[in-house]
Parts: sequence; C-alpha cells; structure tokens
Amino acid sequence: MRTYMRLLFFVLLLGFSCKGMTQIMPVGDLFRVLEMGKDEMKDYLASRGYILSETDSSDQTLIRYYTALGKLDSSSSVWSVTYQQSSYKGYEGRILVYRTYNPDELSSFQSYISVNGYRLSESYKKEDAEEIFYRKEDKVIHLTKTFHQLENGKKVYAYAIELGG
Repeated sequence: MRTYMRLLFFVLLLGFSCKGMTQIMPVGDLFRVLEMGKDEMKDYLASRGYILSETDSSDQTLIRYYTALGKLDSSSSVWSVTYQQSSYKGYEGRILVYRTYNPDELSSFQSYISVNGYRLSESYKKEDAEEIFYRKEDKVIHLTKTFHQLENGKKVYAYAIELGG
C-alpha cells in the first residue's frame, strides 16, 4: 500500500508539473492542426496540455474551444485554440485561432510570417487593438494584438493568430 501511495503521489506530481509548463504552439504546428481530423486534433492538443472546454455545432458549423492553463513569468496564464469548420452549398472552410498572452510568441509569429514569404496586405489600428493581414498566394494569416486595461491601471496584452483553410 505504501509503495502504491508513493507511486500515485509521483504520478500526480508529474502531472501537475507538466501542466505548469508553457503551452507555446509554433505557427507550423498550427497549420498542421488545421488539417487534422477532430479526433487527431483532440489527441494532439491534449498531449500539449489543452482540454476541450466547449463544443458548439449546427447543421453547417462545428466550433471547438480548447484551453490550457500554465505559468507565464510568475503569474498564471491561459492559452486557447478555437477551431471552426463550416460548410454551405458545397463550399467548406476551416479557421483556427490561437490566442496567447506571451509577447515572445508574438515575435515567433512575426518571424514565421517573414521567413515563410508572407507579405503585409492590410492593417487596421483601433483604440485598443491592431489587426494585420499577411498574404502568400492564396493563404492569409490574420494577426491581432489587443490590450485590456485593468482596474489597477495595468495593461494586459493578448495576441491571436488566425489561419484559414
């Protein structure tokens, strides 16, 4: 019994340690996730610490929301992946949105975009957000930077990258 308890404690400790790791997703992985089937996607994201938090569907649309919790610097952070698949009159489309609060990931998004030949096509600035569209042939990457001001005056920045297929 004692050995069993030690083993259980070790497994739980290992599980919680892995949950605390940063859930960074490279853009190349996001493109691969966009092409996966729903079970393969769920398994892959689960292996990265994401849980399926909500599903919404209709005759023409399927939306799946995945979230992961972890540490960013000394505070807790949330990462999310939203997958949407729609079909209408023989046309189909998929969108994947990855949201993070990690500014290092914004740099990695921009690096991927530059290295892989995407070009700036449009950009819009609002009071609390900036939206930038990059194109490469028929592919579009939509990058969004937003900030929210907390009651204590601190600004919280969020970064999202949207891919379509």
